[in-house]
Amino acid sequence: MTRDSDRDKGGPAGLPNIVRAGLAWLDRRSAALYGRRFAEAEPRQQTALLARLAAERAAMTGAGRPDVG
Repeated sequence: MTRDSDRDKGGPAGLPNIVRAGLAWLDRRSAALYGRRFAEAEPRQQTALLARLAAERAAMTGAGRPDVG
């Protein structure tokens, strides 16, 4: 059940914290790979990082694999 206070904040009460934590994580990954935060990385580095993350996610979830059965 959604509370009125949740709607006023644009979603579930904890969502802003989740988004901030995700962005901080993205900055750490970028810094580890390129020596700079995501927003400060070159556009090609940003794209490469996002593609890498998508590929890692696909490998973890099996996304993109044809159904066998």
